[in-house]
Amino acid sequence: MVADAVATVTGRHLTGRWPTDPAPGWTWLNTLAHAETAHLSALADDLAAAQRSGWDGAMMFLANEVVSMAADSEELIALQRRVLIPLELDVLGGAVPAPASPAALVALVRARLDGARRRPDHLTGAP
Repeated sequence: MVADAVATVTGRHLTGRWPTDPAPGWTWLNTLAHAETAHLSALADDLAAAQRSGWDGAMMFLANEVVSMAADSEELIALQRRVLIPLELDVLGGAVPAPASPAALVALVRARLDGARRRPDHLTGAP
C-alpha cells in the first residue's frame, strides 16, 4: 500500500509494469501530473515507446508537450498544479471520463494544455 501511495505522488505507476499488462487510463495521466522533469524528458525522448504500444506513443507525445511548455522545473510544477493535477482529480472523481484509448488521452490532455496556453497566467497564477 505504501508503494502504491509513493507511485501515485511521484507519477511512477507505469514504472515496472509488464508491457503486456494493460494500465488504467488514469495512470498515464498520473505520470504527467506528478513526474519530475527528468522523468518526463526521458519519456519524451523514448523513441522506442511508440513501437511498444499506442499508449506508450501517446505518453511520449504528451510528455514532449508538457516539457516544452515548462522552461524549468519550477514551471513544470506550476503547470502540473494548475492544469494536470486538477485534470487527474476530475478523472478520478468521475467528472471527466477516464481515457479509454491513447487517442482519448491525447485529446483530453491537449484540450487542457491548450486552455492553459490561452491564459497568460497559466504558470504563474497571476490574474
